[in-house]
Amino acid sequence: MLPLIALVALQAEGTVYRRTMLDSLLGPASLMMLTPVERVAKPRLSPKKFGEPPKAWEFDWNTTGYSQIDGGQRIRIDLWSQESTVGSKRPEQVLRTLLRLYAYNVSRLRLQHSRDFEGVVNVFLCYGGEPGGEQVFEVEHQPERDVKLDSIYLYDLRSFTDPVEMVREVAHEYGHATLPAVGGFKDPEDWANGYLGEKIYMTYLAEAMAKGELGTDDVLGATKEGIAAWKAKNIDPLVTDAAINGPRPALLAGTSKASMDAFIGLALWTKQVYGERVMTRALVMNGVDAKEFPASVATASEEPDIASLKIPEALRGRPIWVPAGTGKFAGVTVLDAKSRPGWARIQAKKSPAVVINWKNRARDLKAAAPKTKVAANP
Repeated sequence: MLPLIALVALQAEGTVYRRTMLDSLLGPASLMMLTPVERVAKPRLSPKKFGEPPKAWEFDWNTTGYSQIDGGQRIRIDLWSQESTVGSKRPEQVLRTLLRLYAYNVSRLRLQHSRDFEGVVNVFLCYGGEPGGEQVFEVEHQPERDVKLDSIYLYDLRSFTDPVEMVREVAHEYGHATLPAVGGFKDPEDWANGYLGEKIYMTYLAEAMAKGELGTDDVLGATKEGIAAWKAKNIDPLVTDAAINGPRPALLAGTSKASMDAFIGLALWTKQVYGERVMTRALVMNGVDAKEFPASVATASEEPDIASLKIPEALRGRPIWVPAGTGKFAGVTVLDAKSRPGWARIQAKKSPAVVINWKNRARDLKAAAPKTKVAANP
């Protein structure tokens, strides 16, 4: 397990803080939680207004998440709660889960919090509102200046009791806050990065818990069995569907839940066979239009000179679609390399399935070749 390595109390300017240091994929003691053990002197007002007439809600309790960058600790999650951090473990549990997701963003997806928001995601835990959450980009009017915020609101905390659903909701909103946005949908919502985020992060959490790298404290009390069951029901079928059916342009051009699922499945399948780098690269270069995603994946798949495809054993021997761009295959039978540009329908054998991008290799060899000067005729 990535352990809790230090729990200490410290005092600064008359306020006593509880400090929790965490090991993570970013290194030993790379994450820190800092929590005042008393109410803040002046409540923070929510930038978002509620009710009629519109009114800001007050938040009396604060806990903050930091990551170690360039030898120092920098704030990454600023969480404000209407629920006490003394009488309840939930605010710090939410923060701890978010820090784990942040570590996956940086170490696996190579994504940092946006500089547009000073690298900080703000989180508000609310007693009011309808059960669930939302992510908004908003402006906080401060005396000195207006500040742009990337904010997550989690509502009706009293209903926030099922551990697996709590983790899913936190992962969903964090996906909206930090992943590239692909949209154009109407059902279940306009933008797909929330649902994509929950499926990427729940996969990571399931794998980490199965290996004993994380415990229930890291996932709001959820068990590894609960997380694994959610993954098996909500993630694995999308990946298999994308592998068997490949990119379907007409479906990706739609606005339905099936269209969003098709996009998410392709992203997850790309991550499965090529790894995070190609998936993230495709998401970043794609823009907001889901129907362009197969072409973006094909282009991103050309960047590695050689890629060993990670094909699950259950899909070996079955016809599946994989992105390859202009690459050439080894160790597979190619069934169709023309009907869907940049993708090929293949049948993987027992030997490793490899994609080789000859044009990249030829380019690199040409660049590395010594320059030969031809002597002039005497």
